[in-house]
Amino acid sequence: MTMSDYTTPTPEMQEGTSGKSNKKQQSTTWAAQQARRGGRSVVALSREGRERPLKPSPSGPGLYRDRFGHDVPALRDSKYEWRQKKQKTLAVATLYRATDDHQHADRVVSCATWLQYLADQAGDKRTLQAFNPCHLRLCPLCANRKARQMTARLVRILTAVKAEHPEATLLFLTLTVKNVPGNELRDTLAKLTKGWDRLAKRRPFLRAVLGWFRAVEITYNPTTDEYHAHIHAIAAVDGRAYFRVAVLLDRKGNEVKGEDDKAIRSLYANGLYIPHGRDDRDEGGNLKTPDWYKGPFWVDMWRDCMRLDYDPSVRISKVTGPKGEQRDTDAASYNAALEAAKYATKDSDYLNGKMPEAVRAGVLATYTAALHRKRLVALGGWLADAAQGLDLEDDGDLVHGDEPSDEDLTAATAEMLESYGWHFGVGEHVLKDRTRNPDYTGQGGKWKRQ
Repeated sequence: MTMSDYTTPTPEMQEGTSGKSNKKQQSTTWAAQQARRGGRSVVALSREGRERPLKPSPSGPGLYRDRFGHDVPALRDSKYEWRQKKQKTLAVATLYRATDDHQHADRVVSCATWLQYLADQAGDKRTLQAFNPCHLRLCPLCANRKARQMTARLVRILTAVKAEHPEATLLFLTLTVKNVPGNELRDTLAKLTKGWDRLAKRRPFLRAVLGWFRAVEITYNPTTDEYHAHIHAIAAVDGRAYFRVAVLLDRKGNEVKGEDDKAIRSLYANGLYIPHGRDDRDEGGNLKTPDWYKGPFWVDMWRDCMRLDYDPSVRISKVTGPKGEQRDTDAASYNAALEAAKYATKDSDYLNGKMPEAVRAGVLATYTAALHRKRLVALGGWLADAAQGLDLEDDGDLVHGDEPSDEDLTAATAEMLESYGWHFGVGEHVLKDRTRNPDYTGQGGKWKRQ
């Protein structure tokens, strides 16, 4: 009997380990080969055709005991909440089955049923080596890991832009349209991306915005049963010019004279500053833009690009740090990336226990149909140049971060290999197997193969 007897098998269409296109996962080390094999036979059946029962062990927390008196440890990973995320995937599978979408249900059930870790001999330190993701867009686990990965990539891109263009200042831009019913959501997403394409080609935009990232996000309103599709964007502008206008107008309102007036007229004329809207007023009720300025405005441009018959809601602000500070810092860039790169949907929209199951299942089905084969993010200008062809939506490797920590174990420094399987009975990943890592080259040299 082995540890694999304590976990339940996944469906036949198991997706395999993460890493289909990442060089880190294409290593020829023995550990990586075992990881790829493991993804195809994730867990084993017991002789009775079901997972062996476990119950909490009296030996202590984090341990389960089988009927033979053996203690089986549960996974301990302080870097990621595997149990919580896996339980969400099972809830999503239930909703898919409620709409008879068994193909998607089977895939999401199979997600992350097998994990492999590099570990030290004491068992106190471990680093994820491989797991079997389902790669479904609405899988809470895969979506969360993909968003984390995209955030890391976007931060790297923004850092490169700031290094090459110190004058760059980042703006956070939100562009919206009216809410729509579910049967219009997919068409609305297409209109949003088309509207952005028109906006990004406009001369005022090209003059003022030197680089950009945009992402589509959707939220659900259970009160009205409508969907709110909108765009979050990060725009890189020349801060030396852009905010000189903003500061002068905020300080003096519409009554700007002398050299300040000449400076503002020059910056407006050169297209280096775009006001929010023509009716914007300061705290005293005065128009914030000079009388002689006739446009363009962000609200007007977005309305025209979307072919709307109303003024849409547009918000634009300088990115801020974690405590709201206005300084253009690395922390502010990270905050902007975190907000813009978050996933297109919130799993709370369809995992909200306060809503009836039929409603939750309908929201999930609507999202699934609307997002099918949609590209939701794009880059342009300086940010596209800094990305150097990087595909932000590539989810081939959901294991590794773009910037691995120096504290992470590697195939050369890890003494042990640990495999965990999801136990449906106890609702946790439990240890299947723990063996020496033949690729270990740390203190004491390589393990000798037996």
